Amino acid sequence: MFLIVAVFSIAQSQAVAQGTAFTYQGRLNQDGAPANGLFDFRFALYDSTNLPGALLAGPVTNAAVTVSNGLFTTSLNFGNVFTGASNWLEIAVSASGSNSFSTLSPRQPLTPSPYAIFAGAAAAVTGPVSASQLSGTLSPTNFSAMTITNFPEVSGALPKTNSFVSHGGRLLITATGNGYPIAAAPTAGMIVQLDGVAIGTNKVFLNGGGNAAFVAKPIVCNSIAAGAHSIVLSALPNTITDANSYFTVTVEELPY
Repeated sequence: MFLIVAVFSIAQSQAVAQGTAFTYQGRLNQDGAPANGLFDFRFALYDSTNLPGALLAGPVTNAAVTVSNGLFTTSLNFGNVFTGASNWLEIAVSASGSNSFSTLSPRQPLTPSPYAIFAGAAAAVTGPVSASQLSGTLSPTNFSAMTITNFPEVSGALPKTNSFVSHGGRLLITATGNGYPIAAAPTAGMIVQLDGVAIGTNKVFLNGGGNAAFVAKPIVCNSIAAGAHSIVLSALPNTITDANSYFTVTVEELPY
């Protein structure tokens, strides 16, 4: 007669790329005394202790497992079947090679290892994570800029106005457009204003007349408050814009 006196499971000790296999340890008695020798074990995973219950995975048979003074260790891999619900392990044992399995009772509950407890906490995180939930130094390379608005291309004479809503922090604003210089002016361009304050210009240096595209110069704005903001594009005093002029603005939130 076989009896599992005590069992417990230990997840893999690697912190990265753990996979789905875990180590299972137990103590087996045979006829009232600690067992010794080679034994075949058959494991099946159920959703409860009730018979028959719902079979979740298995059975998995591990042959020729060494049992010494009742103690044994073996590896199990049911695949990615653990969802956080309680699970019970049904164990059957046979003398090695005899294929005469005795199902042990009761089924054994699988308790979480520290890594599984951590994973359960991580699985509960949904939606945005606030800065207060983070610790340590996070490199800017871990993040990418997020476009919060991309003003559609518009035509016509300046000024042009548009608005957006920011979560606050740093902004990267890129404005482009085109226009004409007044007679004899060496440059043409426009001024970019954020909430009524000039934050940069886009210019083109000309050797002659004609419509020309302004050089796009990304503008970084720090310490921007959360909420609604406005952007105004206005022509430099020496610049003419008309129905042949086109403008667009992209606003991105920088994560650092």
